[in-house]
Amino acid sequence: MSDGVDVDAALEAEVLIYKRAAHENLACEEFVDTPEDIEEDHWIYELLRYFTVQLNLLALELSNECTTEKCTEMQATDDWQFLCACHEPPKECSAISYIMHNLDQAESTLSSEKTRVTEDGKRQIATLARRLYRILAHAYYEHPACFDSFEEKTHLHSQYHVYVTKFKLMDKKHLIIGST
Repeated sequence: MSDGVDVDAALEAEVLIYKRAAHENLACEEFVDTPEDIEEDHWIYELLRYFTVQLNLLALELSNECTTEKCTEMQATDDWQFLCACHEPPKECSAISYIMHNLDQAESTLSSEKTRVTEDGKRQIATLARRLYRILAHAYYEHPACFDSFEEKTHLHSQYHVYVTKFKLMDKKHLIIGST
């Protein structure tokens, strides 16, 4: 890779994340804890890459029931409706379109070297973390059986909640899952 990217460190972090994910009894706090030999900013970035992959798997499971006809807008309860900021200006999208647009944007952003090494990149990580959380919130409130089944297998929400809280990527008032 080009300047500023240590391929060995990236691979080491990715391998460690997947090893931790395979450990069934690992507490979520331990899952997100930054290893001593990896820089925290790099760890935050690598975890978000992992969560993006996992959210793609959740989107696949949601796709049978979260259709443009059934979920015409991206919402999580009647109190939380989200515009898709992947458009300029932001606009309403069906939930599945919002999910796919934001996952695509996350993948594109996370593949850019700028995301890893700049202050703007750190802000982008927080923005992506907030937008991706909305996918979990939609699944939780609008497709609870799918959410519960996926959470039981992966602990994705539990890990993600610890991740965004520990690294202060989201304001607690926006952590709406289980709040109503």
